Amino acid sequence: MSDQFYLSLGGGKNQMPLIEAAQKFGLKIITVDRNPLAPGFASSNLRIEESITNYRKIFYKLNTLMLDGEIVGGYCASFGAALLSFSYLSEKLNILGLPRPVMERLLDKYEVRKKISSELHTFYQPVYMPGKRRILKKEFDQLRFPAIIKPRSGWGKKNIVEIHNKFDFKFFMRRENLNSRRISPESLIIEEKIEGDEITVVGFVQNFRFILICITDKITSGEAPFIELEHRFPSRHLEWSSKITDAHQEIVQHMQINDSPIVSEWKIHNGKLFLIEISAQIPGEYLANYLIPKAMGYDYFKSLVKITLGQPIELLPSLSKSRPCIIKYIVQKPNDAEYNHIKGNSDMLQILNEQPLFPPESNHDRYAVSAYLG
Repeated sequence: MSDQFYLSLGGGKNQMPLIEAAQKFGLKIITVDRNPLAPGFASSNLRIEESITNYRKIFYKLNTLMLDGEIVGGYCASFGAALLSFSYLSEKLNILGLPRPVMERLLDKYEVRKKISSELHTFYQPVYMPGKRRILKKEFDQLRFPAIIKPRSGWGKKNIVEIHNKFDFKFFMRRENLNSRRISPESLIIEEKIEGDEITVVGFVQNFRFILICITDKITSGEAPFIELEHRFPSRHLEWSSKITDAHQEIVQHMQINDSPIVSEWKIHNGKLFLIEISAQIPGEYLANYLIPKAMGYDYFKSLVKITLGQPIELLPSLSKSRPCIIKYIVQKPNDAEYNHIKGNSDMLQILNEQPLFPPESNHDRYAVSAYLG
């Protein structure tokens, strides 16, 4: 019997839970990473040293491996161009994955809003518009403040700005200011700031059906770029679960999302559900690799492998069997006494960045992460 291979697009530490989960299915692993010392290479059967975004070179090298078997699935625990690269490879290899046109649209926040804006039934969106060099007066008059300006394809809270009035908006959009920031206006989306409680939703899509995994309350810094500080489970907004599921199902149908992980951010304001962002990627912030398995007793990566292999995933355990959990980020480096106190009272503590910028410019500028299980 010939071997079955699983393609791991990436071999860094974030990819390790996926590699380990695929191995439990008896699959042999092909890992792609440009770093020859990537930890994923040590536990893989075949390795390809290449940037995970160079999909044409990866496909060429896969064809030179002379595999005694077939590639039956794969995924990428990354974001942006890497996910688009996997979409290309999934089409070429005839394995499950989002088609490139669908992934391209999902990676563009403006395109997502435009696609679903005229067909909403279960949720709302902020007033929004694309960034451009010349904004018409009628468009300018429709802007609502405060407003958020952010990259159409950004992640990790990078280059997010809050604007409080039309004067500040005009100043920010000046050519000189954008050039100094190395930003083109066409790469931006401008949208009304929605106040209210923020939640993060984690789920899967299988055969065009959305499956809710968990909802957490998200706490961020009060000012842009809204650094993520905490995720709390279970959410105090669980009564929204059915509406959240309906909203995601509507997005899945309009965007034609087939088999994929999903993570999304929402605001609850005046009894209405507002979509902030949605992405077809593995959730970060220690949700997939800590909170979900530790607090819910659910193997996220086992289900992800099943999704990518076309196998039905397991049902969630009863919420009554779950444990409260808080993922908490430490922005500034604490003194030794504070650090030892946190270490002694938390269930998990990891250093993320020994020398973070302050004030932080993105989620990368956080010193450590800790977790507390109830």
